[in-house]
This record gives sequence, C-alpha cells and structure tokens, in this order.
Amino acid sequence: MVDILKKTKKGSEIAARFRDSELATTSICFYEILNGTDEESVQDFFSSLSIFDFDKKSAREASKILKDLSRKGSLIGEMDILIGAICIANDAKLITLDKDFKKVKGLDCEIID
Repeated sequence: MVDILKKTKKGSEIAARFRDSELATTSICFYEILNGTDEESVQDFFSSLSIFDFDKKSAREASKILKDLSRKGSLIGEMDILIGAICIANDAKLITLDKDFKKVKGLDCEIID
C-alpha cells in the first residue's frame, strides 16, 4: 500500500494489476499509514476502500496465530499478526510484499515479488 501511495514503479504495477478488483484494507494498515503521513494526503485513496476493523473475531484469530507461531518458534511482527487475523476473520485475501505472512496458517495470501 505504501508503494501505491508513493507512486513507485512497483506500486504502479500493483495498482494496475488490481485495478478492476474490489480492494480493502485493515484498520491496522490505515493506522500504520497515518503514522507515516498526514491524513489529508491519503484521504482520497482510503475513501475508496473498505476498511476491516480489528474486532472480537479478529482477536480470537490473532491469539491462534500468536500461539501457533510461538509454538513453532517462528514469530512475526505483532502488527502483522493483527493484519493476518483481520484478513482471516473476514475471509479476505492479503496481497503483500512481506514474505513473513507465508508463516500464518490459514491465511489466503499472495506475495508480490
């Protein structure tokens, strides 16, 4: 998402590839983007997206992910756990550049190279 907002070459390729798809993001991603910029500069972009929130179902999924990865000794970042959990809870496919998401059991995930 950062690459799309910054209009990098990779971001342009990703935006073109998914131009006709219904896109959404998570409240966690929205939070992360807002920490790196001001809301005005991204308002138009985010107004066109659905935003999935972290709710009770997501919390349960996050707990399962954390326990599974801890047991395997293969933890990923806490925000990534929350993002993965939101996607699982909403039956949403995650499109990402971050290979760590491959570790999340039950997550429908496409890693963009």
